[in-house]
Amino acid sequence: MSAAGHFIPPMLIFPRVRLTVQLKKGAPPETLFSCNTTGWITIDDFSAWFDHFLAHTRPTAESPVILLLDGHASHTKNLEFPDKAKRSHVTVVSMPPHCSHRLQPLDVSFMGPLKTNMSQVIEKYLKMNPGKVITLNEISALFGKAYLRSTSASVAVNGFNKTGIAPFNRAVFTDDDFAPADVSDIPLTSNGGSSSNETTTEDKNRQQFQGVNDGLATIDLTKTLPNTVEGSQCDVHSDDEDGPFLGFDDVDITAKKITGIPTKRSTQLNKSFSVGPTAIRPFPKMELKERKSGRKKEKSKKLTSSPYRNALRSLQAAKEIMQLKVSERGSKRRPYGAPKPRRQQKENRIVQDVLCETCGICFSSSGNGRDWEKCSKCHIWFHKLCAEYDLP
Repeated sequence: MSAAGHFIPPMLIFPRVRLTVQLKKGAPPETLFSCNTTGWITIDDFSAWFDHFLAHTRPTAESPVILLLDGHASHTKNLEFPDKAKRSHVTVVSMPPHCSHRLQPLDVSFMGPLKTNMSQVIEKYLKMNPGKVITLNEISALFGKAYLRSTSASVAVNGFNKTGIAPFNRAVFTDDDFAPADVSDIPLTSNGGSSSNETTTEDKNRQQFQGVNDGLATIDLTKTLPNTVEGSQCDVHSDDEDGPFLGFDDVDITAKKITGIPTKRSTQLNKSFSVGPTAIRPFPKMELKERKSGRKKEKSKKLTSSPYRNALRSLQAAKEIMQLKVSERGSKRRPYGAPKPRRQQKENRIVQDVLCETCGICFSSSGNGRDWEKCSKCHIWFHKLCAEYDLP
């Protein structure tokens, strides 16, 4: 959807090998369909969707388009997509990780009503057809009804307005939006690990209960209510003598001597406690785990920029050169009991080595594929310097 209130026909991906006519029945007009073994979007599916996007937006040099996407690999690791977007006058910007619930207009204003309408449509269908099970053949018709109910100009405009994208509002988010959750609020050291020397919120709360020992706590109410309580103490006992003090469910509170407080106003004692519930039963803290995977932390990027496209091209070339070197060694016989190799996915095409007819350099001997380009139609690498020299 756009900031002007327009919606592009959606794309439906089914976890099937073949696409049938029954799967398309009842879908919104001009919906794009695709099938794969997993049902998740792949590089080929996203390339097909981008052609679908260009057909409906029709960007030109006088009227360019900005496309906001998340950091999925089908967007950021697609070598053909940034080049094609650059030629089509489309500027592509990816969002920072873990921010789509605040920055993506679809998540902010559209997905909620769509899920609600989809649940209502499914509930009505099951009531009208008792005993019938919903299969993939009914998904398009049910989704079409929910989609048409959810798409309105106000939904699209509010989504871009709440995220501060259009109109642009840098101060749309407050400091509370950047605050960590209570469970994941862990102090960090300079090396990224948790610090044992720093005092956490849980430690500060425990310091208020210095009298807690073996399930027994003594709280002096004269410090909190000097005018109403005279020399009184409140003994808090836990039924579990060996276990820790967990809450007020199994607690017997007995005030020895309380004067000046009527019986009807006994609830004022509860308001005079200076210790909150989190001090008695604090929030659990998650353990900080070391990052074992070699994946780099992603950030917001301009996918159509020249530095990003060159880096992505070098990364793809180095990967395919490594595949060529491995294939040249020959396929070794798989030993008995070894696991079978995974099947190649649809988007993993066969890598072919290329010899430049002008200079005689092979693609596999270029190291990281410097000065080589990949054709977006035939998916074959060619030497960019020699190709420019051969042009008339």
